[in-house]
Amino acid sequence: MSYELFVFDSAVSPIKYDEFLSWFCEQTEWEKSHSYDDPEVLSAALRAWFLDIIVDFPAMNGAYANNDLADDEVAVTDYT
Repeated sequence: MSYELFVFDSAVSPIKYDEFLSWFCEQTEWEKSHSYDDPEVLSAALRAWFLDIIVDFPAMNGAYANNDLADDEVAVTDYT
């Protein structure tokens, strides 16, 4: 079973529905020049959320990966 969640900083996203959808599409084009598994490119609020959530759902890849866990363990998660 898999799932995808889009977690975002509401302080930087549009509020109106149509504007939000356009912004969402732009955010998910993956054309930026930065790495997509580097929490340093996140806002302070999203970075804090990430550092909190990986305690219970460890990262599978990237600098914060918990290499002591197997990739098929239930709590291991891939963050982008």
